[in-house]
Amino acid sequence: MARTLRQILKDNNRTGTELGLIIMEKLRNQIQGEPLIVSDKDLTVMAKKLSPEEYGIFALYETIYSSVLNIYNFSRQTVFKFYASHNALIAMEDKIKILEFSRAEENVPERLSSLIERICPTFSELQGKTKETYEMMFDAISFIEASNTFIRLLLCHFSISGLNCMQYNTDDFYSLLNKLNENTHSLYKAVGDRVGEAKAVFMDLEETERKDFSPETKKISEFKEFLRNEPNRVIKNSFSFIMLLQNKKAFKEAK
Repeated sequence: MARTLRQILKDNNRTGTELGLIIMEKLRNQIQGEPLIVSDKDLTVMAKKLSPEEYGIFALYETIYSSVLNIYNFSRQTVFKFYASHNALIAMEDKIKILEFSRAEENVPERLSSLIERICPTFSELQGKTKETYEMMFDAISFIEASNTFIRLLLCHFSISGLNCMQYNTDDFYSLLNKLNENTHSLYKAVGDRVGEAKAVFMDLEETERKDFSPETKKISEFKEFLRNEPNRVIKNSFSFIMLLQNKKAFKEAK
């Protein structure tokens, strides 16, 4: 029967795996802003009491700890990239709509009309410039999906539980993609027979689904094989294996 974390802390006759579970609980405490189960100083003292063989096992958990924390912190930055890209596309679309409405309305004051013409881009000015923004947004989603999969499979492989807090909820991403697409279709409607120009700049996301960004079954199977045969390599080269899991989606101009 597995011992509780508190029992492990009280008993000096602990294994490297058990102490490894302690630092994984410490990671959960950090992420969720809870009091730490053990201090760094006490952890160092406990580690020194392990035999060389058990310390080697504990060191593996230390590497997992560092790797997973690095992924989590990088994913946080990637989330910001998604929001920045999404918001930039919304802003560009709204400026186009303002320009279109201004040109269609006869009673816009000349001073306001001149200001709108100066600050709002045209389709021709945006041609080719939104591609990078879309792909930055898509790359952010695919990285988060891949990193979630990496962490989940890694922790499962080593029977480490209780770290669901390391998973980023991507539901909000897909909800915002739907709202972006609604905004895009509103723009298509606003420009009437010039919708072809709009579609060349702003992508129709109607058919975009979670599977377009989630790791493919074949890639997951390949990753599990690496994890089974070369766990140390997978842990130490985590970002390379996240790239292996990523499912890339590119910006596609309307034909």
